[in-house]
Amino acid sequence: MRPSGLVYLTEDLEPSAGFYRFVPKVPGRLAEGGALFMLRVPGRPDLRRGVPLGERFAVEWVPIEHPDRGHDPATGRISGVHDQGIAAGGSRFTRLEGCFAADDAIYFTATNGGSHAAGQVFCYRPQEDSLEMVFQSVPESMLHYPDNVCLSPRGGLLICQDSPDGRQHLWGLTPDGGLFPFARNEVVLDGHAGFKGDFRRAEWAGACYSPDGRWLFANVYAPGISFAITGPWREGWV
Repeated sequence: MRPSGLVYLTEDLEPSAGFYRFVPKVPGRLAEGGALFMLRVPGRPDLRRGVPLGERFAVEWVPIEHPDRGHDPATGRISGVHDQGIAAGGSRFTRLEGCFAADDAIYFTATNGGSHAAGQVFCYRPQEDSLEMVFQSVPESMLHYPDNVCLSPRGGLLICQDSPDGRQHLWGLTPDGGLFPFARNEVVLDGHAGFKGDFRRAEWAGACYSPDGRWLFANVYAPGISFAITGPWREGWV
């Protein structure tokens, strides 16, 4: 798929958030302005719960008439853009965080969405204007609270975990929905580089691959550590 110049945005709000598309006047020159839209699934105003795994929905986009009215200084509310989209018929998500553009799909996470309020991963396909939930966390999956996400050059999704129970992993998700742990945060420092403490409860964040696919870079949020991980990758999806 050729680059379209469109920009897709998640919204880290709860209990209600929107998924957005920005259409620039001039592709690649965002500062020249454009139009903002919120995703709408006809007949499904609320996608936070009760969405069957693997079900695919047709998508529409509703305009945000005043995207500059996100913050109300008088009340301190920051949901002005969201409220406009919902009033126009947009669909509700919750705590949208990670977003990754692949060749023919946009993947994004709802960290505390789903029937168990433990996480959802969605896939939007621009060419089809369709939305599919490709993963929903259940208690036995162990992947509570998916956060940042990226697509591996080998075809799997790599998901950073930000779990409230302190079990922080990098997870792999195969194209057929198989889930497997890739790495676990076991960072305990004894003063190295001036840092001391137990950081095993800190979330993973910002994972991405080098252009040649040989190196995976990932961060532990606190105290702020970046890891460079290499293969061999031949046997796996990540």
